[in-house]
Amino acid sequence: MKFSKLKMVDKLSSHGLIYFNNVEEPKSGLLEYNDNQINLTFVVEGFLDTLEELELNITSITFITSLGEKLELRGGIVINSKNNSNNITTVEVIYQYLLLDTKPQVESESEENNYNNFKIYCSYFKDIFTNSPFKYGRKKEDRFHSSVELNLESTLGVCLINNRVEVTDFILANQYNRGEDFDLKFDYTPFLNFKFKEPQSFNNIISLAMKIRNLISFITEHQIKVEELYISNKEKNYKLFWANEYNIQVSKPSNELIFQVKPFLKRRFSEFIDGYFNNEDKLTDIFDTYVNNIYKPIYEDDYLLSHIIILEGLHRRFICEQKRDLKIRLEEIFKSIDKEIIDSIFSEIELDEKIISYLKDFRHYHSHFFDVNEKPQIDVDKIEVAKLLRKVIKEFIYLKINIGESYILSKPQQYKFKSFNNLQ
Repeated sequence: MKFSKLKMVDKLSSHGLIYFNNVEEPKSGLLEYNDNQINLTFVVEGFLDTLEELELNITSITFITSLGEKLELRGGIVINSKNNSNNITTVEVIYQYLLLDTKPQVESESEENNYNNFKIYCSYFKDIFTNSPFKYGRKKEDRFHSSVELNLESTLGVCLINNRVEVTDFILANQYNRGEDFDLKFDYTPFLNFKFKEPQSFNNIISLAMKIRNLISFITEHQIKVEELYISNKEKNYKLFWANEYNIQVSKPSNELIFQVKPFLKRRFSEFIDGYFNNEDKLTDIFDTYVNNIYKPIYEDDYLLSHIIILEGLHRRFICEQKRDLKIRLEEIFKSIDKEIIDSIFSEIELDEKIISYLKDFRHYHSHFFDVNEKPQIDVDKIEVAKLLRKVIKEFIYLKINIGESYILSKPQQYKFKSFNNLQ
């Protein structure tokens, strides 16, 4: 298999030639890619006492695979070197980024570190962004499909937002020769496609790609990974692999993802993206904290504490910058959301004075490391309280970025079974 057919969640190894920036002759090596880990191994003559004796610039190198693909590896760090017999040293390097040059025959006249476009595909995009654009026809008496129609109106289509973002479906049809007959294989990928009027640096592109990943995680409450990422300028196009999501496990899709998140995104995705970027300066670090709680193990005190801090930050950013008692900030946050929404969120645990005072005392206890005997106690589960605060945070953010509807109230209600009296 080639890297051009690979997704970031896959694995592949390839022998090839390594071209170092400070050495004319290439060296042979083994490149191994395994679910976001980029590992390069090669040998050099002589024993090494220190890495300074290596005399090879491993930070950024070009690698030509045995199948002829041209790769650029960036951000290299030596993680192991081993002196072997016969005066040979094996060197192992991990890289942060791997870029596949999809147009190696084209010479770039512009600065290759600046890009005008990138498109991204993440876990569940097919589930939440679009239906299949293909309609299959079959007569009643036939076992197999007798016709295939392409219906572009069934896709999400194109959505321009602030002249910077569009959502497009990339539709691919491959023809296979079967002797005298031909087979067609159809596939589609719903990419988020970003176009920029001014070229963006590589670091800016990476930062934006991670933000998009985090935005989708925020909406879905799922751990996801970027599966395909392409960056380009007028002359060059690269398929990008990275180590940024190494060791992240993708969440199993929930029923809510299909039956609640997907309809919500279909109605409000444009407003959500537009609202986020219009308030990016206020929301970036808050989003990072919120999404980080999706990807890291849950420790109940830390989990609850981080959500109290987020509520405090949202109040300071969107309601009042002046110094206020935390209890007042929490009360005003809750009052800023429609009572029907709050009642729906706190249907199992009553949001009363006792709960709010506990949240304030809990925050102060951990902020100042009071005596253990002064740790506040409450009769409800801290994890459950934190999960309710997550819903408040999400509703408050949607409210402030003008989503236009409540996510909580737009969710279909679960059917409640009637209770029967005198059931034997």
